[in-house]
Amino acid sequence: SDLAEWFVKIDADSFLFPENMKRYVVDKGWSSNEHHYFGHILMHHTHNAEPMIAGAAVFFSRATLKAAANIFREFENTVESHNG
Repeated sequence: SDLAEWFVKIDADSFLFPENMKRYVVDKGWSSNEHHYFGHILMHHTHNAEPMIAGAAVFFSRATLKAAANIFREFENTVESHNG
């Protein structure tokens, strides 16, 4: 759906203040129609490892979540073709 602009995965034992998240996004000048994915950055201890976002809350823009959904749909097709 195009009604929601931002999505969050939050742990059950965490609190979210939506107004703080909104202020953060506005201050950054981000649009939900652009690809954004943010939260706590984890840095691995290997030389060329890409940072990952994890922790109590992870936020996704609408554009990012739609793109991820398309990738996951392709995974399903790949699994079905290998199992068939």
